[in-house]
Amino acid sequence: AIPSGSYDTELIDGRTVIIPGTFRFIKSPDYPVWRWFTAPVEVLWGPDAPIVITIILIILFIGGSFSLLDKAGVLRAVIARIILKMGDRKQLLLAIAFGFSATLANPFTIGVAQGLAGRGKLFKMV
Repeated sequence: AIPSGSYDTELIDGRTVIIPGTFRFIKSPDYPVWRWFTAPVEVLWGPDAPIVITIILIILFIGGSFSLLDKAGVLRAVIARIILKMGDRKQLLLAIAFGFSATLANPFTIGVAQGLAGRGKLFKMV
């Protein structure tokens, strides 16, 4: 298991910044079993609820879009055409599909990384 730890932070120009050299190990929280069942409610009605709900809605809309494209046969036709155009370069096509999950163009990986680094938010709520 990875031990829990914490850094001291300070607010600089409206941004929370980690103070280098202040890491310390802390005791892992011991959550009671009943909190496992209340966690969804706590997340959806917590202070970050607008961000969580926005991400859930985006995932639902993207999933629904892919489902519609698949039922209409569009998705299979596009994939078949791409495979035909790639010919013997199928390994390149595979590298491109796997590459997107770790790419800079993926908004979810960028949003998570920026949030962890304290450099921004995935969505700015107005």
